[in-house]
This record gives sequence, structure tokens and C-alpha cells, in this order.
Amino acid sequence: MKTKYKIRIIASLAIATFLVAVAGTIDKRYEATVLSNHDGDTITVIVDLGLETSRKEVVRLAGIDAPEMGTPKGADSRDRLRALVVGRTVVLEDKGREKYGRMMAVVWVGVTNVNQLLVDEGLAKPYAGGKRTP
Repeated sequence: MKTKYKIRIIASLAIATFLVAVAGTIDKRYEATVLSNHDGDTITVIVDLGLETSRKEVVRLAGIDAPEMGTPKGADSRDRLRALVVGRTVVLEDKGREKYGRMMAVVWVGVTNVNQLLVDEGLAKPYAGGKRTP
């Protein structure tokens, strides 16, 4: 009797550990409508949370750094991002929150990774956090 009880406890703990590990690796994805963009790496969206619930969010495109407004390529980057996403439905691959509380996300339009496209087009640089290089 005690052996069966121990086996059940060990099995339950193993299953719980597995479920916690798997839950930590699943990306959260949300459908959203893009309302506007502020510059080449920040957008404002209405996120569809399901069950007829939505929330307005400011989203920072994860993994990239676009030129600041007022610099030579700032307006080009902003305008390209606007053309790609504003007024469209996108998928946000949530990567967590940054220090200012904004959602960090990879933005997808269909099968196109918008973050990577901006880098590929020379309108943003890869950015992993920390101090930015000019």
C-alpha cells in the first residue's frame, strides 16, 4: 500500500514538472489590429484576447533597433513600418515586457516576420538589449 502511494506521488510530481517545463517553452501569440506606429520599432495595437475581450497595447518590436526620429533614416524606417502594418491584422509573438512596461514582440503579417524584414532592408539593426551602438 505504501509503495503504490509513493509511486503515485512520484508520478504526479514528474507530470507536474513536465507540464511546468512545457508551459515555459510555449510562445504566446495574439492576433492584433495595428492602430499606429510611433517610429520604426514601436506600434500601438488592439490585442484580441478572445471571448470578445481586447486591450490596447504599445508594442516594441523585439530584437531590433530602428533609427530614432530626427535622424537621417528615422522617417524612412517609420514610414516603411507604417506601410507594412498600420490598419492590418497581425500576429504578435509575445516575448515578454521591457523596462518601460511595453510588450516586446515579433510581428507577423502572414508568413512575413516584420522585425526581420526591417533588418534585411537596412531600416533597423539587430538588438539584444543593453547599450545601443550608433
